Amino acid sequence: RKVVVLDFGLAAQLRDMNATTPRDDSVDARESARSRFQGPRFQSTTVAGTALYMSPEQAAGKELGNASDWYSLGVIIYQLLTGQRPFEGRAADVMLRKQADDPPAPHELNPLVPIDLSELCIALLNRDPERRPQADEILHLLNEAKSDASQPIKQPIEPFVGRGREISTLARSYRESANQFTVAVVHGESGVGKSTLVDRFLRNLSENARPLILRGRCFEQESVPFKAVDNLIDELARWLTHQSESELNDLLPEDFALLTRVFPVLLRARASESPEHTETSIPDARELRRLAVRALRELLTRIARRHRLVLAIDDLQWGDVDSSLLLNELFGTVDAPRLLLILSFRSEYVRTSQCLTTLALIQSTTPTFARIEVHVGPLSVEETRKLAKHILGTEHPRADDCSRQIAREADGSPYFAFELARYYKDSSRGIPDSVATQGNPINHKTEVNTSTGTEHLAGVPLEEVLWQRFLALEAPERDLIALLAVAGRPVTLGQAGNAAGLHDSLQIVWASLRSQHLIKGFGPRLDGYIETFHDRIRETIVARLSNEQRRMCHAQLAHTLVHDDESDPETIAVHFEGCGEYIRAGEYFAKAAEAAAESLAFSRAVELYQRSLDLRPLEGEPRRRLRLAAADALANAGMGAQAAEVYQEVARGAKNVEEATGWEQAAATQYCISGHIDRGRELFRRVLRRRGIRLFTKPWQALASWLWWR
Repeated sequence: RKVVVLDFGLAAQLRDMNATTPRDDSVDARESARSRFQGPRFQSTTVAGTALYMSPEQAAGKELGNASDWYSLGVIIYQLLTGQRPFEGRAADVMLRKQADDPPAPHELNPLVPIDLSELCIALLNRDPERRPQADEILHLLNEAKSDASQPIKQPIEPFVGRGREISTLARSYRESANQFTVAVVHGESGVGKSTLVDRFLRNLSENARPLILRGRCFEQESVPFKAVDNLIDELARWLTHQSESELNDLLPEDFALLTRVFPVLLRARASESPEHTETSIPDARELRRLAVRALRELLTRIARRHRLVLAIDDLQWGDVDSSLLLNELFGTVDAPRLLLILSFRSEYVRTSQCLTTLALIQSTTPTFARIEVHVGPLSVEETRKLAKHILGTEHPRADDCSRQIAREADGSPYFAFELARYYKDSSRGIPDSVATQGNPINHKTEVNTSTGTEHLAGVPLEEVLWQRFLALEAPERDLIALLAVAGRPVTLGQAGNAAGLHDSLQIVWASLRSQHLIKGFGPRLDGYIETFHDRIRETIVARLSNEQRRMCHAQLAHTLVHDDESDPETIAVHFEGCGEYIRAGEYFAKAAEAAAESLAFSRAVELYQRSLDLRPLEGEPRRRLRLAAADALANAGMGAQAAEVYQEVARGAKNVEEATGWEQAAATQYCISGHIDRGRELFRRVLRRRGIRLFTKPWQALASWLWWR
């Protein structure tokens, strides 16, 4: 295969979205070039293209030439090799940095990149256009380059079979969302292919209808307020940063500053605004939350008027109560924005997940929208066989026999079929004796089909197959994936590597695990997030590690994340608790509770304050302050009776009568607000008595007293 150059003149707008891959695998920007052809060179002070891809001279408004396009090509190659662009950030900052700084070489970020290709990429990114290689030199380097690099590591892509009915149902929900808010509920057991189904549907939608798609996902150990929508809001913020100032003026609601109080990441949309500018004089936290939710609904409504909009949230069973309430406040109204909301979750958690039960209860009382159910069941035997055969590949000597055997054993589970197919495909490797004897041995049984001579696993559950794969890994690989499993949520490659004590070998270990479909994510960047490839891998490893192994993983993660400014306090607290450092865990749970309350996630704040109190033997003033903060969170969460009980407890330990009276008054108010009128009235009577005021029980008594004092 050779590299060719088609010279249509200066394009000045090469970027990743303009480069397509035709059937001959060549990069094609010919249409882009033709549309902007103005001869071999032209003088221009117009800044065309995208700041992330434009050359330094283009950013400075200088004369452009073919070398300017070679720079843009260098950016694309850099992104393909490393997973990131040479410079990231806002357009103005990127344009300045390109004229003053050089990016790190690709092979420094990804050791798997061949040196010759890395050097070519850096040459294309030279700040001096005269020093960049031209077409002939580039062709020579690419066509003559020799590298001992192995086959490229491809992004793991799960094959897709069947599911025609489910895809059609999702397509119908998308059509209905053109006229009204529509929710598609995708549910099924773990490993049945819910995420793969939604991925395929959204990919098809993106290629054909091209709506704006914003995606989110919940994680069991995730530790952020409103975690069902947190990732989705991150994507919304990224999309807003790419809109023009005039578009933002039309899109952003009047109370956008209040919305950034709940989701600070949205401040990115307005570079000129700082957190100080978002301070509000609204004293009531519940009113502030109501206005913020209204602002988010208005923002989504304005976007939906200009673009077809799809929101997708995966693994909703790991969501929180605040997320359920937020979703209802956003979409449980007659003026909900016209969009499609896809909610995916495991059906086995319908009765145990607080998020799902709360959402179901709300929806049963406020059915104001179209709801479409998509149940994802097992694959048919033929579909399972087809999937297994695809994974085994055409070169497998017994693909037909093995695929039939897998179809019988997998019981319609796509993920089980996937793992069994990998077992049959890789079984020649076996398990190293040194690994198998390190404890937790696999006691599996193999049988031989006498008609075909095919060895297969007999009645072995999926967890056994996954654990066998774990034991067959090299020690550094086991260390890294065990940490990811215990983490329970994505962490950066750098964080995982530091926790595992991997330094020089980190990228190699990451690449090996990724190629084996055991982890996924955005390495080899150290700030790229990675996680286990599937929840079943994570759950199997965590369940089979010893208590001491889990404790060590928690300790390694805690002592790594505590030194990372980007780590949230609840995640740190969870890992300190997991390794038995309860005092420090309590301290970080308190910090997490404060952050949740600040973000108006009051239900979450209540839980976190209680966890902090349970883990620390606090006495006196420190305990009183924490209890008062918990009471405020209870009140703002609408749990007035519980808040009142805490206020009364604090009042009993008050320093003086005046202070006790103040907290009893707060308790009385919460009793009345929450419907406990008799208890509230009795407490108010006691408070007023201390102040020398009588509480009348009959209207004529109050009127007589008023007339007397007049």
